[in-house]
Amino acid sequence: MDVRNAYKTLLKASGFKVGDKVKVLRKFESRELGCMCSWHTEKEKSIGQTGKITCTTFGGDIGVRFGSNPRSWVFPFFVLELVESVKETHTITIDGKSTEVSEDVYNEIKNLFE
Repeated sequence: MDVRNAYKTLLKASGFKVGDKVKVLRKFESRELGCMCSWHTEKEKSIGQTGKITCTTFGGDIGVRFGSNPRSWVFPFFVLELVESVKETHTITIDGKSTEVSEDVYNEIKNLFE
């Protein structure tokens, strides 16, 4: 297995999802361990900061947005630490009233009708 394939496998195993809150732990070297992104001096400000995952790139790196800044910076998964996982929710409507329920509750209700 080459480094790029290993990187993508480890990224998938990391479990990061769009919407998760993550903290940037450290600087990384451009192309370190198979990542496709590069270090930029503007990223220095993000070390120790918490942001929200906005996307994953074609190359498997992770876009993170900090605060109200409209720009996302791209990081490899191995410099990020999960702070808060996004909660999967679903909207259900019963008798014209809608409410949001967790993934577990949604699956229980769904199984009742299968």
